[in-house]
Amino acid sequence: MEETLRKQLLNSNSQPPDEEKEQICWPFCYQIEALKDDLEELEEADLLLHVVDASDPRHAEQARAVETVLSSLDLEGTPRLLVFNKLDRDPDAARALAHREGGVAVSAATREGFPQLLARCEEILWRRGRVQAPGLEPEFVRPRQG
Repeated sequence: MEETLRKQLLNSNSQPPDEEKEQICWPFCYQIEALKDDLEELEEADLLLHVVDASDPRHAEQARAVETVLSSLDLEGTPRLLVFNKLDRDPDAARALAHREGGVAVSAATREGFPQLLARCEEILWRRGRVQAPGLEPEFVRPRQG
């Protein structure tokens, strides 16, 4: 039933009967509530990495959904960096998205773009006084002096 309903909702503007809505909404709503405790830990973060699947045609819609959830938390002062994953699938599209949105394009599969990601993280954290001044190698990679 859930698969049929999901297809219905994706393929039309029709609304399912109330009893079907309750059967599906209840577990989903419960999961969101359960996640809120975990998401509240984000308030202690110095930087949020918002990873977006650049290869998904609905990436903008999904990113907005995440931003909606994040905006319900107390995170206005926490910087965010958009990370467009799956650079290996369509490099031009991922790089264009990252450039347009001020983010970074990476491939978790090949690790391409990771040095740029670390450098951007270090730059953002340095501006906030959280790490030493950026160098040739990101601080995360440099050996610690002690």
